[in-house]
Amino acid sequence: MRMLRALRFAPKPGKLWPRGVSTSPCPGLDAEVVIAGGGPTGLITALLLARWGVRSLVAERSTALTQHPQAHLINHRSMEVMRAVPGLTDQIWAGVPPLDQWRSFVYCGSMLGDLLGSVDHFPGQASPHLPLLSPEPVTHLSQHKLVPLLWQAALADPLVQVLAGCSVRSVRPGEGHVEVDIQERAAGTLRTLHGAYVVAADGARGGLRQAAGVELQGSAGLQHLINIHFVSPELGRRLRGREGMLYFVFSPATIAVVVAHNILEGEFVAQIPYFPPLQSAADFTPGACSRLVAAAIGDPAVPVELRTVRPWAMSGLVAATYQPHSRLFLAGDAAHVFPPSGAFGMNTGIQDAHNLAWKLAAVLGREARPSLLHSYSAERRPVALANMQLSVQNFYEALRIPKVGLGLCRGAKGLANPDSESVWMGPTGRCCTIQETSMAFGKEGIDFVCHGCSERC
Repeated sequence: MRMLRALRFAPKPGKLWPRGVSTSPCPGLDAEVVIAGGGPTGLITALLLARWGVRSLVAERSTALTQHPQAHLINHRSMEVMRAVPGLTDQIWAGVPPLDQWRSFVYCGSMLGDLLGSVDHFPGQASPHLPLLSPEPVTHLSQHKLVPLLWQAALADPLVQVLAGCSVRSVRPGEGHVEVDIQERAAGTLRTLHGAYVVAADGARGGLRQAAGVELQGSAGLQHLINIHFVSPELGRRLRGREGMLYFVFSPATIAVVVAHNILEGEFVAQIPYFPPLQSAADFTPGACSRLVAAAIGDPAVPVELRTVRPWAMSGLVAATYQPHSRLFLAGDAAHVFPPSGAFGMNTGIQDAHNLAWKLAAVLGREARPSLLHSYSAERRPVALANMQLSVQNFYEALRIPKVGLGLCRGAKGLANPDSESVWMGPTGRCCTIQETSMAFGKEGIDFVCHGCSERC
């Protein structure tokens, strides 16, 4: 019954309010909704609000879009959500490589060396499109290619105002509105804006959640990794016939998961675990990264261009509440952080945006009472908890990969033995006892993303 009541109030684009007509109960506002963060969650929130006639302002701290690939698998439900933005799904699909380039996971001694096994996650399918499951297919498009499409749509929409190079510094609830202090990062100038609501989509390290005193609950620091973004068109050409989305590399020289963001363009990211305090991110110099990438490829003669190197810590965390007070909401990575095992991170954020946007539009349009907004945290937080549990489970399942009996090389087999001799790994030549070092999507998670039909929408 509660779900039916929520659906009853869901606004339909172009039906409740003409586009461009403000329905705010506070006509003196700078924006009806102020959004901190111009990543996928923040931009989708703004674009959905605009479809329902709600003015928003997006404050993004950066002045340039990142070229470092991050999330890359967009599930059915997220694609359905993005249909609300005219032309967006067609633009996304135009940039997706052919399915044969990303249908499989490959397990190997090196990308060009010994092939240990592979798993096809689209068996019997010529296309990722499953019309009986969803009108939209699961897609493989890297976040650094998706975000420019969202920015183009936002900049073209008269109901979306974008402030680049600006950060939301503080939020103060007022009488029927909220005061938002926004700082221009280059000049350091501060100005105060007024909105009806604030959406904190400012990422895992964003300050609004912390300023509101909301704790993250779960498991932090499950694994420390270095992401090495590199480009090699020749590697892409030589991988024809053994294409995959992920390459799990097990060898005495390196343990890595290499994400093929686009084999046709030769764009890859090698994810390599490291182990503080024995190692630090500073150990991964350009020379060290080049050697590790060459070891993962299996042929040092393959030309490689290193683009960026970034350390990160894998965690499974969910905010204690998504609504710190009546006019502030957390969404995306500000509300939850998952291991990449299952592709839940960006997808969960996009679906947060949809759940919150239509409710804000309904309340601002006086089609629903403000109490409807309490259902956002009640509905989305359990989804994040379930997704966190599954992604962490997938991570631990992936740690068993060295034990699966795929004919692993001697060095990799030793990883499964807790009493084995130390295995050399890392840029400085330090010896680390590696028992559980691989990380990746678990098969259950990827099958769920590609084929599953669940309440985690």
